[in-house]
Amino acid sequence: MRRLNGFRTRCVPLALLCIAVSTPLATAQITGGGGSWVVTNTNGTSNGLPSGGSANSSGGFGIQEATFTWTGQSDAFDNGLILWVNNTILSAPGFTTTATSADSGLISLAGLNVRTRYQTMSASPTLRTYITFTNPSGTTANVTATLATNVGSDAGTQIIASSSGDLTFTTADRWLITDDASTTTGDPANTHIIYGPGSPLVLPASVSQTVFSNAGTEGVLSNFNLSIPAGGTLSLLLFNQVNGTAANAQAGASLFDTNPILGSDLLQGLTQSDLDSIVNWQLGAAVPEPSTCLLRGTGAVGLTWSLRRHNLRRKKRRVVRSK
Repeated sequence: MRRLNGFRTRCVPLALLCIAVSTPLATAQITGGGGSWVVTNTNGTSNGLPSGGSANSSGGFGIQEATFTWTGQSDAFDNGLILWVNNTILSAPGFTTTATSADSGLISLAGLNVRTRYQTMSASPTLRTYITFTNPSGTTANVTATLATNVGSDAGTQIIASSSGDLTFTTADRWLITDDASTTTGDPANTHIIYGPGSPLVLPASVSQTVFSNAGTEGVLSNFNLSIPAGGTLSLLLFNQVNGTAANAQAGASLFDTNPILGSDLLQGLTQSDLDSIVNWQLGAAVPEPSTCLLRGTGAVGLTWSLRRHNLRRKKRRVVRSK
């Protein structure tokens, strides 16, 4: 039995063919840019929730472990980047992988069609998490999406730096760096990037450093309140980076102080349509036509797009008058 891009292949002598057979993966490793990430569907908790219970290897799609490969420093995660929607965990027993990515596939969850995709970056030890939420119903869906990561530094976890400049984790922090007591050796330094600069449409409603127990309850948890119009799709975009030292982590965090552009390493493989749906970054998406706004609903997102279109028209009129 051989593996090909996350699939098992079975040779059939009579047909002289090798047929790719899609089978659930127990564990997969994806790598890129100096980072290695172990993907499993065994990140569930004893109470089914992101906090208050313990890791018990039940169903839950996520990153079990992360390593900074340049130095071999491991134990960045004790199960992380796990998604709950209205406190129901995303389980993807049939997830698929390539050498650099993992895909939950489309999962029905809390009345939505949800998909989580992990992608390693080639230019830095960074993992991108891109999650889509599609509402197939005829009415607006209001949900809470929770992302939880238990860090391997356990009771020794300390905040090294944050985007707001202090050592306290609040909703004002776009990114947060955590590490263990040894900031030059030991576990990798973890950079958690939760949302982008500027004025994104959606920010975390609440955050916490307490998650489910797995050799400790230390971690990073973020709650996003999403209002998804009938037939519409919204997305969340997060990044995580591992480094050998806290100093290198702080230097690397500057990468996330500006919004990446389409075609850059951080957005490799994403289309303009993908970027248009992201609500926790302000990525300079093209202004959609009115029909697109109607398809996505007339809530906060649709209103913002309408205002942008209106402002562009006003600017054009001013230019014509000045001529």
